[in-house]
Amino acid sequence: MENRDVINKPFMFIRSGSFKDWLVDFKNDKSSDNEINKQLSDELHIIKNVINQGGSAIYVEGTQHFNFTDLQFYSELIKLTGITGDINGKRGSGIVNQYVLDFFNKQLKGAGGNLIQGPNDMYPEVKFIKPEDL
Repeated sequence: MENRDVINKPFMFIRSGSFKDWLVDFKNDKSSDNEINKQLSDELHIIKNVINQGGSAIYVEGTQHFNFTDLQFYSELIKLTGITGDINGKRGSGIVNQYVLDFFNKQLKGAGGNLIQGPNDMYPEVKFIKPEDL
């Protein structure tokens, strides 16, 4: 294991909503390229390590990769391309902002941290990844 594989500092992963489906597909299909499988297995190992060290790993249902950019704000029609998810852009951005703020408040100010502890009724789109899921 390389040094970068062991993250022992406060860390939070925020994944897109497709993470859950990707994980199922990855577990069910080991026939693809061995190098890709190794990289993906290593990534899952890193996420699991972060969770076990007290970090957080979440995914936001209804998001895709480009929901984590400002592209989603240009037009609602962007959703039709499939590069963003079904979530309203402002809602998705607001969720990410709140969770990042909560993480930094806990780690840097020693206050807050409620959102990153577990599910919250205000943000039902946010799902927590558990070590046993990986």
